[in-house]
Amino acid sequence: VDVKAVEPVLKPVTLAAMRAVLDRWLPDSGNATDAVAEEASLDTAQFEDLRRLMGPRLPQLVAAYTEDMPTQLAALEAAIAADDRERIRQLAHLMKGSSANACAMTLSAMCALIEQLARAQNADATGLRAQFVRLNIEYRRVARALKAAVRETAV
Repeated sequence: VDVKAVEPVLKPVTLAAMRAVLDRWLPDSGNATDAVAEEASLDTAQFEDLRRLMGPRLPQLVAAYTEDMPTQLAALEAAIAADDRERIRQLAHLMKGSSANACAMTLSAMCALIEQLARAQNADATGLRAQFVRLNIEYRRVARALKAAVRETAV
């Protein structure tokens, strides 16, 4: 581990935030609890319906979502840094819908919260940044869960 690398963890420190930082700096150390957390990131009943509906096109849907979301997250991060409330609201709204379509209901709800915070003119920018960190962590879980679900479908 590079001791010169410093990455802040926002307070209150949560297990998820700490895990995200450690995941970036330490070699992969996934375990069974990670798999449970990732599975919980998706609405499994809704995902099974989506799997039946999409059939062999499911991998393309998952790929489109997982390839587009990092761009949306980067744009959201930039909007939060600039405190551009209207852009934050627009991006959060877009990501809320696409996450719901991908059966990532927790992530969708987190986007809805950011959308609401962006509408509130008195909302603290620190709160938006903290929610973004949580959103980013949840997205990483969702992406892993979706990719694992697609691999299961292929088997």
